[in-house]
Amino acid sequence: MLQATEKQKSILLKAVIKLAKSSQMFRNVKNVSQFIENYFCNVALSDISQSSPEKLFGLVQAHWKFALEREHKKALVHIYNPSYKEDCWYCEHTVIEIINDDMPFLVDSITLELNRLGLTPHLVLHPVINVLRSKYGKMEGIAPVFNLSHRAVSESFMHLQISRQADQKLVEISKAIHKVIKDVRFAVEDWVGMRTTMSSIIEELERKSKGTVTEDAAEAQDFLRWVNDEHFTFLGYREYDFIGKGKNFSAITSKKTGLGILRTAKYLPKPSLNKQPPWAGTVGRASTSQGDLLVVTKTDVISSVHRNAHMDSIGIKRYNKDGKVIGQRTFFGLFTSGAYCRSPHDIPLLRLKLKKIFQRSGFASGSHDGKALLNILETYPLDELFQTSDDHLYETALGILRLKRCQRVALFLRCDDFERFVSCLVYVPKDSFTTALRKKFQEVLEVAFAGEQRAYYTQIGDQALARLHIIVKTTPGNIPRYNKAKIEANLINVTRSWGDSLLDNLIDTHGKEKGILLYQRYSQAFMPAYEDKFNGTHAVNDIQNIEQTLETGELSMSMYRPVEAKSDQVYFKVYHPSQMIPLSDVLPILEDTGLKVLNEIPYVVRPNIDGDKLVVIHDFGLETRNGSKVNLVAVRKKFQEAFSRIWSGEVESDGFNALVLFGGLGWREVMVLRACCKYLRQAGIAFSQEYMEQTLANNPHMARQIVDLFKARFDPKIKGKSKVLLRRLETGLARVQSADEDRILRRYINLVMSMLRTNFYQTSNTAAKPYLSFKLDSQKIDELPLPRPFREIFVYSPRVEGVHLRFGMVARGGLRWSDRREDFRTEVLGLVKAQQVKNTVIVPVGSKGGFALKKAPDMSDRTAFQAEGIECYKLFISGMLDLTDNLKGNKVIPPKNTVRKDGDDPYLVVAADKGTATFSDIANSVSIDYGFWLGDAFASGGSDGYDHKKMGITARGGWESVKRHFREMGLNTQKEDFDVIGVGDMSGDVFGNGMLLSPHICLIGAFNHMHIFVDPKPDATKGIIERKRLFNLPRSSWTDYNDSLISKGGGIFDRSAKSIDLSPEIQKRFDISKDSVTPNELIRALLTAKTDLLWFGGIGTYLKETGESHLDVGDRANDSIRINANQLNTKVVGEGANLGVTQLARIEAALSGVRLYADSIDNSAGVDCSDHEVNIKILIDQVMAKGGLTQKQRNSLLAKMTTEVGLQVLVDNYSQTQAINTILYQGMGIFDNQVRLMRSLEKGGRLNREVEFLPDDETLVDRGASRTGLTGPEIAVLMSYAKIWVNEELLASDLPDDVALQDDLIAYFPKPLRKPYKKEIIKHRLNREIVATQATNSVINRAGGTFINQLMESTGMPTSDVVRAYIITRQCLGMRAMWAEIDALDNKVPAAVQTQMRLDTNQLTEWVTLWFLRNGRRPLDIASHVDEFADGFNALYGCLGKCLPKHYLQDIVNRAEPYVAAGVPKNLAARVSGLVNMFSGCDIIRLASTRKILVADASRLYFAIGSRFHLGTLRAASDRLEAQSHWQKLAVAALIEEIYSHQLALASQVIDATGIRKKSFDTDQAISTWIEKNQISVERTDQLIVELLATEINDFAMIAVASRQLRTLAETLVAR
Repeated sequence: MLQATEKQKSILLKAVIKLAKSSQMFRNVKNVSQFIENYFCNVALSDISQSSPEKLFGLVQAHWKFALEREHKKALVHIYNPSYKEDCWYCEHTVIEIINDDMPFLVDSITLELNRLGLTPHLVLHPVINVLRSKYGKMEGIAPVFNLSHRAVSESFMHLQISRQADQKLVEISKAIHKVIKDVRFAVEDWVGMRTTMSSIIEELERKSKGTVTEDAAEAQDFLRWVNDEHFTFLGYREYDFIGKGKNFSAITSKKTGLGILRTAKYLPKPSLNKQPPWAGTVGRASTSQGDLLVVTKTDVISSVHRNAHMDSIGIKRYNKDGKVIGQRTFFGLFTSGAYCRSPHDIPLLRLKLKKIFQRSGFASGSHDGKALLNILETYPLDELFQTSDDHLYETALGILRLKRCQRVALFLRCDDFERFVSCLVYVPKDSFTTALRKKFQEVLEVAFAGEQRAYYTQIGDQALARLHIIVKTTPGNIPRYNKAKIEANLINVTRSWGDSLLDNLIDTHGKEKGILLYQRYSQAFMPAYEDKFNGTHAVNDIQNIEQTLETGELSMSMYRPVEAKSDQVYFKVYHPSQMIPLSDVLPILEDTGLKVLNEIPYVVRPNIDGDKLVVIHDFGLETRNGSKVNLVAVRKKFQEAFSRIWSGEVESDGFNALVLFGGLGWREVMVLRACCKYLRQAGIAFSQEYMEQTLANNPHMARQIVDLFKARFDPKIKGKSKVLLRRLETGLARVQSADEDRILRRYINLVMSMLRTNFYQTSNTAAKPYLSFKLDSQKIDELPLPRPFREIFVYSPRVEGVHLRFGMVARGGLRWSDRREDFRTEVLGLVKAQQVKNTVIVPVGSKGGFALKKAPDMSDRTAFQAEGIECYKLFISGMLDLTDNLKGNKVIPPKNTVRKDGDDPYLVVAADKGTATFSDIANSVSIDYGFWLGDAFASGGSDGYDHKKMGITARGGWESVKRHFREMGLNTQKEDFDVIGVGDMSGDVFGNGMLLSPHICLIGAFNHMHIFVDPKPDATKGIIERKRLFNLPRSSWTDYNDSLISKGGGIFDRSAKSIDLSPEIQKRFDISKDSVTPNELIRALLTAKTDLLWFGGIGTYLKETGESHLDVGDRANDSIRINANQLNTKVVGEGANLGVTQLARIEAALSGVRLYADSIDNSAGVDCSDHEVNIKILIDQVMAKGGLTQKQRNSLLAKMTTEVGLQVLVDNYSQTQAINTILYQGMGIFDNQVRLMRSLEKGGRLNREVEFLPDDETLVDRGASRTGLTGPEIAVLMSYAKIWVNEELLASDLPDDVALQDDLIAYFPKPLRKPYKKEIIKHRLNREIVATQATNSVINRAGGTFINQLMESTGMPTSDVVRAYIITRQCLGMRAMWAEIDALDNKVPAAVQTQMRLDTNQLTEWVTLWFLRNGRRPLDIASHVDEFADGFNALYGCLGKCLPKHYLQDIVNRAEPYVAAGVPKNLAARVSGLVNMFSGCDIIRLASTRKILVADASRLYFAIGSRFHLGTLRAASDRLEAQSHWQKLAVAALIEEIYSHQLALASQVIDATGIRKKSFDTDQAISTWIEKNQISVERTDQLIVELLATEINDFAMIAVASRQLRTLAETLVAR
């Protein structure tokens, strides 16, 4: 094997030699082969076998080239990174080339220096070459080995390769190597001189022995001879002179005494000799004392030559003639390895020391103890024997001897005289000694002496004890005071096995029995890494947490701080069952708490139990992010509980959790601040959640005080001092420098002060509720987007957030499952605006709620997604009910543990909405669980309620709008075909039911979120049959449609398709020129298609105003298909679904001629039906509570009334659309009144035109100038606000309590309830609200939105009086019957004719109402006035044909003619046309009553007087006057009213003047008699009227003069 290796090496070198001989450089060099062979002579093949001949040649060539010139005794060092370009060879390592005179220690010293620099040589070549050089150092050749020339110089060629270094590092390496070579040269060159000096000193000592004991002097001389006899490597020598004493002592270097490495004074400091330090007298004791001739010790300096060890120093004292120590001669170097192998008995000086120690012991040499002591001294560390004193050695040796009898851990210390180090001898049972234990000893000793380990030596032999010798380097003067016994105890403690420590601690903690049981379970459970870091005490604490984790299956925690940790650092252990926690899960949680993770160490623990269970301990080293100190005692429990709840998902992980550490808050207190932030974000605050988190973290004291303010206001157990806290907060705010942070903190404070209730202190099964809700007074919240609700409830939890907005004490509206997590309040606010308008037809005002899921499963798992939605829905409802008062009979029961900052508030009603259509039973189950007084009336539409989809009520209500639009256009949707584009599918409530409401629907296109349905030429008959089939399926989509029934070219297309190929039929029907379109393009084509009806029955907003952006709309899902309102080509828009069109888009479309109202009008039937259900249930549940009905009877009764309830609801839809169209019909005629109403509502703070998109003043001027009145959508809003205003005014009055309105209250309920439960109806809990709502809708739906405001301005009367007067008028005139007859003419006569007839009735209604306001008795009592006037009006209706003058009768015929021609029955046409003569009805009836004559006689006389003086003509002329302004209109109205008063006055005078008191009399005779008596005055009046009639009466002044004359006539007569 060896021969083979040599052969391979030979072959390789021959190849290198061959390359060398062929090279230019070596061509003329003799002995080149010898040089190369010598160069690689001592190299192992394995070191060069991987290198090619070319590479080895490059190496040799480079070194040869470097060696061509070298001055005598000059070291050459070349360090470089070879490259082909620069060096003609390449090496992957950094190369070090050295050429120096051959000398000892060179290779060792350089290699050690490289190691000190952290570098490891990969290759070391160090041939010695005999070089021939000129006197100038130029190489002249290589001397043959067999014939050395006297000129040949042996040079060391060193080649080393180290890991490749950066160029800047090469300079540092070069300097270090140069220094080492220099040291080696000095030591080698002066070696002989140093030995000679030593010999001289020995000879001198032989001659002198002053100040020493003869034996000691002889021993010292023998020691020096021994040292000089190859037992000491001399590296340096220097002499010192001692000057002064005590503090003034110093050691001065003698000039020119330095040898070896001490040639220069700078090389080596004078350890403990340069100047006597103030911290000890050790210098004097060690160097200047007279007792010892020699001082043998270790220096602080590590040798750079030969060995990497602290150099030894041998000092020989110099004395003066008086025997005083005056200096010292010191040799520096290293004891040879041979010296360390010698027995101390063979070393002079030491042998004497050992002899003295043994003699002192008194042991016999052959005794057991004597032998043992000799062994101890023989094996004692050599360096220690030199340096330790006799006394110390004696005590230590005996101490070691005693260990033979009692084997244990023992410590023996020796502190260096100069406090440079402490020598520690540790004895430990051999079986226990390990590297790990040695490191633990090291740590204990380093801590004890505030130093660091400099070196250690171990001795493990046949003895039972192992010896560890550790040198701890210390700082002179800074060694702490120490207790050897305590240090030894610490060593014993770490020596004891980890298991022993664990057992002891378990027994101490748990008692013997349980402790042993736990030990058996955990003795082998922990990893070595854990045992290395933690002791038994720590383990016991961990075991307790592990046991808890195993028992519960949930994680446990432990926050702690090691002694050595800083105050801003903590450690946190997490105990997790079964497996390791992914760090990506836990690190964000810790960082959110304000901590930085410095490190994490996992420890797997496997207890000895069945099932092979394990627990993983994650030990996190943490530091506060902002450097804040952590009060561990104060926050430990709060932090651990917070972390536990964050991990379990009960608490969100975000920056607010930093307040646990920095603010000392508990997790629930933090939840309050988090919930406030979530609400403020929903309320549109400009700051991000992250910024608000940081603000509170920056101001933890303010965060704490905000929580304290919350507690002071709402903690039932304390009497809060809110004012004091507010003052403190204000003071704190003054110190907040950031304007943004100040604003955020003020918003927090404002929000807390706006809270009225919270469930924070409520409990569930004695535990705090896992969610938080608070009720707010929205009017007090700063910067809240308009419109501001009356109240709102915000519900927060990690799973869901929701808000419920309401505009009054009694309010209702649906709860929406929102997908707009970031701004669901904005969505709900938009909905509640529409709801507020929509609810004007029902008792409650508008409310709306919305909730958004925060941890929803993926929608691919529909079941899980729905289940989470239901749970969050229930939680949201619970949060609202927590803050709602309950009722027991008439007694209000507030929620427990709830401080109320508002009054009683028991009314909370909800309904279904988007995403919650089938949730009514769920909501009612929560209501019933809470024992809420409304029971299953809480949410309408449940199992025992009215199912909106089955009833189709929402769609049917919307269809009333559709029918009216088309009726206005002259089309009967129930008998004539019409085209429809729809949004939705047949599985939906509104779309599905809507598309079944007429057999003449031609559905040409529709779409939902998945498909597009297109039928270019639909068959209406086939279509409705197929749609009905789809609707009746449990679940359907457009793909279930029988495509064979679709007309040619049509089809059903998937919205996920990349493109859709279009048939010619589709292209033609929808005017599309492209052959292929994207699904979105096709949908936009449908929306812009020319059609009769666009029916919205699905979710989404598809029409916007031209100036609106998609962002303004807030429905990102439909941005790609939404169109502008000016792109519409439909005639009618039906909004069966909410928010299909923006309000601005409605207005733009209406101005373009599209017929539409608003979603609040079209789809109000759903909420109307729900309100009927709730109010009916409140009624019959009262009956049931008293035993009047069983649950089964109650539910059966509810079902029985379904049809009637539906019809009652549709009446409201019918009436509202009728009212809007009546207003539209009047156009600019009432524009001024509408403007005045808007301004009045706005002035009263009831309307914000900007929020409701009503025209501003500038737009109103433009509309007036262009004769463009308000559009239908605008009228819908204004009319609704008028209703809200009137309803509030009525509820604030006593009108709802008027007994005369009980019939209306009873009529509100279905017929089966009216008689049996009349008493209960009258005592209904919402009787006042029902009456007020009924009255409000009656007056505004019939008389118009401006009616009440107009009369209030005219009379100055309050709203309630105007409504009273209206009700009196309605009943007296019997208007309901006439209105019913007119309504019955739908689709029989043109809609405009019906509208005009209604306006005729309205004119009379307004006039009579005004009469009652002017002339009714105060207070205006309904019943008494109806009793007084109703019969009179009936009589007047009956006698008009006989009582009116003939030309009056002819006027009626003329007026009725257009109505009759349009198809109105003659009788109805005549009655409506004759209403103009009923304007004087009240005057006539009162005249008859006061003069005690028949109504017929009074009317005959009254009308005769009017005819005689042409008063009707004057009034008609007044009515025809063109009044431009509001004031002109008032003047005209006053003039007409005045003429009526003249007519009454004159009729009264006729009766009074003629003394008529008969049941019947001759009217003409009475008037003639009266004229004769007043001939002059009458003639004057006649003359004026004749003059007027002779010309066109077109001037206000003309009529005013006539009126004045008539008044003069009446007053003159009165004077008589």
